[in-house]
Amino acid sequence: MSAKPSKVTAYSLPSLAAIQNAIAGFLISYGFESFCWFFVIEQKWTHAAPRNPLAIMGLTYPHNVHRTVVYFSAFQASVCAIMFFTSIPLCFVGAALMTKKNVQRRLFRISWDVGDPEGVYNWAFLSGALAAPFIILVIGPYLVRYLNSCGFVPSLG
Repeated sequence: MSAKPSKVTAYSLPSLAAIQNAIAGFLISYGFESFCWFFVIEQKWTHAAPRNPLAIMGLTYPHNVHRTVVYFSAFQASVCAIMFFTSIPLCFVGAALMTKKNVQRRLFRISWDVGDPEGVYNWAFLSGALAAPFIILVIGPYLVRYLNSCGFVPSLG
């Protein structure tokens, strides 16, 4: 019995365009979904928040909602501020990273075709959409609590 020689194949690293499209797809999807989650969370917390500060409960951070001031805890104020100030910029960063072809610039408009020959953009977009709830609801609270313990409490006040 003679052993068959094993077939060795070379593994090539992904191209720079594929890496850019993977990061871009993830950031655009996560940023957009994070912005949607911000509105859901903010609406739920706003309806339950008092209109007068309750220092005994830690609800001392003002949050202005259509000229009505309610009071959030440090955690709630931080979550809202961080999600609001990071979600849309992540979409723009993702759009800037995306590889483009056939770029057409007009007076106030830019259009392009996605240059994604490897087809990773759609998979990265889907993975960002699936990862966003886990990041926001599981990892996010630990990060916000850590930031609050360091004295960092951003607020939309």
